Amino acid sequence: MTRNTTDCTKRIPARSARVKIALAVLLILTTLSAAACSPKPKPVELADSDLKARAETLITLLSDSEDMSADVVEMFSSQMARSVPTETVKELWPGLVSQFGEYKGQRSVSVTGEAGYKTVYVTCAFETGNVNCKVVFDKAGLVAGLWIVPIESETSEYTPPEYADARSFTETQVTIGQGEWQLPGLLAVPEGDGPFPAVVLVHGSGPNDMDETIGPNKPFKDLAGGLASQGIAVLRYEKRTYEHQARMTQLTPSITVHEETIEDAALAVSLLRSDACIDPDRVFVLGHSLGGMLSPRIAAESQPAGLVMLAANARSLPDLVEEQLNYLATVDGTVSAEEASQIASVKAACDKIRAGQLEKSEVVLGAGSAYWADLMAYDPVAMAQSMELPMLILQGERDYQVTMTDFGLWQESLKDSSDRTFKSYPTRNHLFIAGTGKSVPAEYEVPGHVDEEVVDDIAQWIKNQ
Repeated sequence: MTRNTTDCTKRIPARSARVKIALAVLLILTTLSAAACSPKPKPVELADSDLKARAETLITLLSDSEDMSADVVEMFSSQMARSVPTETVKELWPGLVSQFGEYKGQRSVSVTGEAGYKTVYVTCAFETGNVNCKVVFDKAGLVAGLWIVPIESETSEYTPPEYADARSFTETQVTIGQGEWQLPGLLAVPEGDGPFPAVVLVHGSGPNDMDETIGPNKPFKDLAGGLASQGIAVLRYEKRTYEHQARMTQLTPSITVHEETIEDAALAVSLLRSDACIDPDRVFVLGHSLGGMLSPRIAAESQPAGLVMLAANARSLPDLVEEQLNYLATVDGTVSAEEASQIASVKAACDKIRAGQLEKSEVVLGAGSAYWADLMAYDPVAMAQSMELPMLILQGERDYQVTMTDFGLWQESLKDSSDRTFKSYPTRNHLFIAGTGKSVPAEYEVPGHVDEEVVDDIAQWIKNQ
């Protein structure tokens, strides 16, 4: 851990955090990710120009109006082909078009080295914005990984919310954990004399940066600035599947939520307790979405002073995936043949997960069998019921990713427990940003901020504990 924790008065302001954007296209999980550990091919050092050409060909095949999915799979490594079958490939481009509008073509291509693999970024233009198609190649020049990464608009530079007063706190760089999985983070500490209450921010599903960036929106940066302005220290950090994406992808079949989320969150709690400026008895965990659902498990490993759960699902992820897909397919009042096919395919995958019928090395909906087995064995509501721990559970009523159904389950199940506080916000979406009408993915591309009322409610609750 790199930060000096013995002196609360001397701080070195952090350099600007690296801007990285990773928005999952398919519902909760990453669009496509497959293990980059294909069988040992005969090493072939391909020129960057060859890899660029292969990546461009891959995107051309994916975007072709004809069904070229079989040709795409022919470019995959054997492990990638097993993890991402033809039917899944067939659904990728229609899903992108449904979210980002009409495809306008390839704009640029670049190649870089990441964790021992050659990675090509093909920038593709759509009606509502650009996305990077990130193609990872193994040493044989076969596709070993594929991600879809939306690009933040150059005109949508982040502007802090009015409730965040940068003069009232200082941010310093910290490191979560040690060794190969260490993670960069930022600790916002209020001005004045400590020790201060503090909170760790835990991300939702998919690879997330420390700000939980989605398009032009940075809800964790909003929360950090808003809470620190009210006298609460805030620690946020890059998620492991984001900072170490290539290496984590290699381990996809064996990864569980412990490696993805829980272990690092517990280490973050420990880091805060070791800081001289932090009250070790008033360290809280704030989890959003999947992070909220996992908060009881994080608490079991780290013993925080309390939990703040934002848009935390009480139901299983397969149930939510199906519900989200049906919502998005019907929100315009019609269901196309392509949408119906996608719904049927995802339902079959979810049924297989629920039935526990995944093979040991099988990857479904972007996660391996170990991940799904771990999640399906976990009952967040039951674990929360067993804990004598203050909990603040908040929900946006316009949220289509985690809905009021989940909020109602939390309320009903925990109504007889002490120190449980519930509140929902009529106009807020999954990011707790205000809006009107039915919430849709395009809403996340509109700049906004976590609502000030939400920040105030969290701050007041923490101060009262």
